[in-house]
Amino acid sequence: MGDSVADEFASRRHRTPTLHTRRPGYPVLRECLWIQAGAKPRGRVARVLGVSPLLREAKNWYRGGLGELEVISVLDVLGAEWTVLHSIPVAATGSGRATMIDHLVIGPGGVFAINAKNHAGSRIWVNDRTFLVDGRNKDHLHAALREMTRASRLLSEAVGARVDVTPVVVVANPQSITLGVATPLVHVLSSSGLYRFLHRRRVLSPADIARLSAAAADFSTWRSEPEDLPDTAYVVERFRALSAEVADARARSLTWSCGGLAAAFLPAVAVVATTVAPIWSAL
Repeated sequence: MGDSVADEFASRRHRTPTLHTRRPGYPVLRECLWIQAGAKPRGRVARVLGVSPLLREAKNWYRGGLGELEVISVLDVLGAEWTVLHSIPVAATGSGRATMIDHLVIGPGGVFAINAKNHAGSRIWVNDRTFLVDGRNKDHLHAALREMTRASRLLSEAVGARVDVTPVVVVANPQSITLGVATPLVHVLSSSGLYRFLHRRRVLSPADIARLSAAAADFSTWRSEPEDLPDTAYVVERFRALSAEVADARARSLTWSCGGLAAAFLPAVAVVATTVAPIWSAL
């Protein structure tokens, strides 16, 4: 990452006419890059030793971005019958900032409000009111229900008929997911199970899909104006470059760690060899 990220954001601006032009994961990736723009360039020694380029303040946003990309890899292969929109502005918080559904998916299986979370390697336990990640409670379920309720109401008003929206929290590569109820209010599943979940039934006709997709892509449906945004393709490109740097740093750090362990064990190995060799010779 370079010091010119903020300048690049400012210079790459365009008007977003519909939600179709929004790239996936944009808000999370953008926030990560804005924070990361304050990082000082690593020196040669730091790069060789595998010092991470990530600022501490950017780590949670970075993990969220990785989770987004994991879910996107599934949504990208749904097929032509499906419409996938990203960063849907469904509500305003008390601070005046909009909250967003990560992905709104419309297809034969219905309408799904999908929130992507990165809790890779963690144990997830869920019931109707509680979402535990390795024993720590998260607000994912309440947020998903709030966003689903508003999305259903606004889409219903836009098309003049009731629109049921299914809330889904997708966890990228968890160790396990345990459900405390048989029929949860919010569906919680791993990224590996998302494709199968979306295709488990067919409830919408092609005409329904077309009508709902047109309404969902219109900013006026969400009582929101098109935003003056930086080039979202550029944001994804920069985030992928950052993730490549982080992966390289981790690989180098692991190599040094393994080398250090080997060096630590060498004296012990030498002692054992010195002790055992005469015994073997005497046998």
